[in-house]
Amino acid sequence: ELLIIKMQGGPRKCEFADSNFNLPTRMDEVYKVIKEVNDDNYFTFRIEVNPEFVDEHQIAMFKEMNIREIEVGIQSTDPKVLKAINRQFNEEKVTRCIKLLKEADIGVNFHLIMGLPNQTIDSFIKSNEHLYNLGVGDKINRFLLLVLPGTEIRERAEELGLKFSPDSPNTILETKDLTPDGIAQMLKLRDQYV
Repeated sequence: ELLIIKMQGGPRKCEFADSNFNLPTRMDEVYKVIKEVNDDNYFTFRIEVNPEFVDEHQIAMFKEMNIREIEVGIQSTDPKVLKAINRQFNEEKVTRCIKLLKEADIGVNFHLIMGLPNQTIDSFIKSNEHLYNLGVGDKINRFLLLVLPGTEIRERAEELGLKFSPDSPNTILETKDLTPDGIAQMLKLRDQYV
């Protein structure tokens, strides 16, 4: 598909919307294909990464593939929240990831999600403060949870106590720990951070 786009003189920017783009074994395979297709840097890429896997080797690969922008899915720094969504937060690895990306001169944004299971206003504030303390406060994007069909979180929504809008994009409305007013308070906090 990339070759067809290139041969037809199509768009030069491409985004891979996969939060685990950089899973080590898969990235090695993707790297080979991208290097072959994009040997002339026709495309610039934007990707999403899991910070647990970012290391010096991957940074070098990002640069060789002409990846210019990276979204880092932190989601939360609260272990209780992350356990509920089957994610991890290894502070040492995340700190290393941030340091490497800052040195790499690649555009980076970090994602925090509002309205996750087990999240409180206090844990949301602490996640923001943690990233501020790592020097990336101006690079944080904060989004309301979308309880998308076909996802594990959607399948477990009742068990997790998630209430969401029935219409697409199925935005979170309430959780066991956050009332609708709590969600509104988080949105106000987000606006203050911005």
